[in-house]
Amino acid sequence: QQLEGIRNAAWTFIPKMNREQDLVWERIAALCRFVHLPVPIIYTPQYSPESLALDPDGNALHQAMDRLARQPGLLVFHHTRHCWTGLTPATEHKGNDLLLRGLALHNARAKYPARLVTFEYGGDVPASKRLAEELGLSGQVRWMPRMPRKDIMPLLAQSHLVATEFAYSWICGGVLYEALCLAKPVLCRRDDEYYQGMPLYPALRAATAEEIADRLDEFAADPRAHTAAAAQGKAWLAEQVLRPAIDAIAAILRTGEPADGGRGA
Repeated sequence: QQLEGIRNAAWTFIPKMNREQDLVWERIAALCRFVHLPVPIIYTPQYSPESLALDPDGNALHQAMDRLARQPGLLVFHHTRHCWTGLTPATEHKGNDLLLRGLALHNARAKYPARLVTFEYGGDVPASKRLAEELGLSGQVRWMPRMPRKDIMPLLAQSHLVATEFAYSWICGGVLYEALCLAKPVLCRRDDEYYQGMPLYPALRAATAEEIADRLDEFAADPRAHTAAAAQGKAWLAEQVLRPAIDAIAAILRTGEPADGGRGA
């Protein structure tokens, strides 16, 4: 169905992703016309640190998040789909297991254990719950029900940092954009050598459980510095994602062509 939609579309917005996914798009490039930009999926005036506040007297989930945020130690937010075992396609893997293992390593040597807020979203939720229990993390992992973005964002706003994906390198996607929109530090896999010459947002880069633990250690040692640097991520989202994509869409609506012939930023 997706391929049929791409074939019939006047233009398909496809940003630079990673080595593996970009090869897929190259194989079908003859079927369509690409705009090499992401889709601007998030409305920043609605979802911003200034306009979005958690109501600690609101519903039970808000109250639980408020209590977690007040405890010592890091509060890590991970609303990525759980997909990492052999039961799910390898191309869709997110590396959630690596995050859990990295969290356990960090907590074993941290003065205060980090807590993880994650969601019952994805086919490997049962496997992630079993792994968390095996690693002794049951008391540090809070499972939230699946919910829409408008309900996720006030909870995300109370976290210290957001963990995205670790199986593949990405510089686009909903979880990443939601974190950057709220000026949150991002813990992720990002293979910077693949994106040479491109402006990038600040990130705590990690691709293994050991690297994840090291980045959590670094953040815990100086959270203010990492939080201050995350403001650059919000600016990157506006300048490198939202504005170019909106300009391209506006040009297509006016003339039928993106302003730069589909090359993107």
